Formats: sequence, C-alpha cells, structure tokens
Amino acid sequence: KLVLKQGSSKEGVCAITQGNAYLVKQTRNGYRPLIRLGRGDIFGNIPFVEAGQEPRNAAVVASEDLKVNKLDILTLHQNYKQLPAIFRNLMEGVCTCVSVTTHLAANM
Repeated sequence: KLVLKQGSSKEGVCAITQGNAYLVKQTRNGYRPLIRLGRGDIFGNIPFVEAGQEPRNAAVVASEDLKVNKLDILTLHQNYKQLPAIFRNLMEGVCTCVSVTTHLAANM
C-alpha cells in the first residue's frame, strides 16, 4: 500500500516498529525500487537533512502489516544541533553521497 506519495510535502518522520516499507522512485519507465526498510528504520521528511530520498523525491510503499511510531521533529532537530560540528559534517557528507547514488540508481 502507498504510504507517502512521491512529491508530497507532508511533514513528519516515522520509525518502523513492524513490517517493511520500500522507497521507490517514479521514473519515465515506471517505479524503481531504491531501498527496503525494516524495523528500526525511519522514513519521511526531515527538514534539516537532505538525502534525495525525501517524500518529494521518492514514494514509500509498505507491507500490509506496517506499524510505525511518529517521531518528534523538534526534538530530533535540537539533538542534531547539539552534535559536534564534525558529526554534523560527516552526516551531511553521507547524505550527499546517498543523494547522488539515489539519483544515479533512479535514472539508470
């Protein structure tokens, strides 16, 4: 079932507690699977992180047994801002790599 439509600007982040979800990108050749998510993984729109797999860039399709917990974005952002700069920079570097890889995979 479709949980988040590609192009969505819906705010919010969910952590998977049961079931599976898949990030898929709609291309001119149909949907292309990007990644399988399971228990403990998160999906949604984190406004202070850009990885190319946000709802505006990819859809989320889930198994029928998917259960999630909504996460508090404000708390996540406060914790993120308290990280030492080296960890924020490392995270941004990883997000850039994921974004480029996602773009390449979706357009092959």
